[in-house]
Amino acid sequence: QQLGKKVIYGQIPMNDYGINKMITKLQEDENIDLTSFEVEQIIKTVDSHQNISREYGISGEQVYLIKASFR
Repeated sequence: QQLGKKVIYGQIPMNDYGINKMITKLQEDENIDLTSFEVEQIIKTVDSHQNISREYGISGEQVYLIKASFR
């Protein structure tokens, strides 16, 4: 909230169901296509959102959305 970003409460379980739910959400809302392996790696990676976004070719806001949803 201090950064001016939307507050996202992590309520998605980190299992196959949750990751597939996130993939579907990203395809519908953000028009990006990631594999389950990529989503899992984004969640587990301990690095800045900008570095992760460059590695996977998505925006920093999308990285924030993914990581925050599984917090």
